Amino acid sequence: IVRQSDKEIAHPNSGSKSGYRVDVIGRLTIKGEEKGKFKGAITHGYDAIYRGDLLIPYVKGKTHIEVTKSYANTQGFVLGLDRGLTQAGESIIVFLDKGSDQGVAVGNKFEIYRPADELDLGALDEDLPDVVYGKLLVLKVMNQTSTAVIIDSSMKIRAGARFRSMIE
Repeated sequence: IVRQSDKEIAHPNSGSKSGYRVDVIGRLTIKGEEKGKFKGAITHGYDAIYRGDLLIPYVKGKTHIEVTKSYANTQGFVLGLDRGLTQAGESIIVFLDKGSDQGVAVGNKFEIYRPADELDLGALDEDLPDVVYGKLLVLKVMNQTSTAVIIDSSMKIRAGARFRSMIE
């Protein structure tokens, strides 16, 4: 995999360092070695590839993710969106601030929501429900963070959006 340098991600709520975003910009196949230098052919390009871009081994991911029930009542924030996007909808990858240490597992589904008390509804005194405007499916889990894909959205999703375990 060809990748560009890491970009630090700050937590949208606390501002603390949460990790790094790595942009995968292509794939190449090593064709051989000559005089201590490797030769390769770019097989997939997703963005401009430059001399000096870094290489990491390609690990084929799962082609099928089985949906699993979340046994933890997980709540958190979207840390960022794939490729540095500022807003996204269905089929876009997002990064979450919760991981296996908080009970997240591959296949968990989460909902993206906005708490009712954060809505600007004027003088309404009623108890209103939170606004749910998206769903996520977890694809990869690390200790403190996860990677998910947006599987449904009725509004644009941004870094800082809240997510929680789905009640089914």
